[in-house]
Amino acid sequence: MNIRLANMRDLPAIIEILHRVVPVMHSEGNFQWDNSYPSPSDFTQDIQQYNLFVAVEDRVVIGAVAVDAIFPPEYSAIAWKTSPNSYTFHRLMIDPKHRGKGVAEALFRYVEYRGQLMGLRSIRVDTNENNKAVLQLFKKYHYNYAGSVNFRNVTSDFHCYEKTL
Repeated sequence: MNIRLANMRDLPAIIEILHRVVPVMHSEGNFQWDNSYPSPSDFTQDIQQYNLFVAVEDRVVIGAVAVDAIFPPEYSAIAWKTSPNSYTFHRLMIDPKHRGKGVAEALFRYVEYRGQLMGLRSIRVDTNENNKAVLQLFKKYHYNYAGSVNFRNVTSDFHCYEKTL
């Protein structure tokens, strides 16, 4: 498996994965994503800003993650432990056909390694309280709970986590 910067040629594969991921999320009781978010324009913007990375196996995109230093305004309500010298990742998704193959771990490790190379102090991230799979990953990779916020009028809270690099 290789992780690299996404390009516009990857967009159709990314959208196909999105269309497979959302129904799985819903079947697991996680409704943080729907038909309006994330949108193809979100991924297009990530690619244009050089913020989207893809996991590729045998020249096929099997996962993606957006990484940037843009923090939602809701993050200001959280008592973060480190300075603002950090970044966050968004829209982590793994093709359901490739779950359990270490793709999420590879993307997590890549994000952390990239942050260390950039001299950042931490990674801040959030997910819906019903996203049990990602919540387990945060625990597994030693992300510390920092508080909860609410986004986009979603009825359930989003749990925020931070990892010192």
